[in-house]
Amino acid sequence: MHYDLDSEIASLESQMTRLKQVRDILADKQLCDLLRAHFTGKRPRQILKSRPNKRRTKYDELRQFFLDRNNEWATLNEVTEVGFSKGTARQIMYIAKPKEFEREATPGGGRETKFRLTNPAAQNGER
Repeated sequence: MHYDLDSEIASLESQMTRLKQVRDILADKQLCDLLRAHFTGKRPRQILKSRPNKRRTKYDELRQFFLDRNNEWATLNEVTEVGFSKGTARQIMYIAKPKEFEREATPGGGRETKFRLTNPAAQNGER
């Protein structure tokens, strides 16, 4: 019985050490942002802040998504895999900024449409 208590104490001490390591990691904001980006697929906040003192819009983020892919064609499903809702992506690509995106039907006559930026060299949607 005495051995079981020593074993339990050693196990608790090991858990305590790991909890202290987690606490230290959580205290590091930059590391937390990187971990959040890794597990959610979203970009770290500091990378998203390309324009100081200006709010980054969903259009800016969507534009950056295409730029990061070298403006390759992407389906709506591919866009939603990186954190956009279908509604937000549709609103931007069909209603708010339709001239900023090219559309093309997918090969084989499916219903899905592919998108890419019309003018990837333009800054912030300016032509």
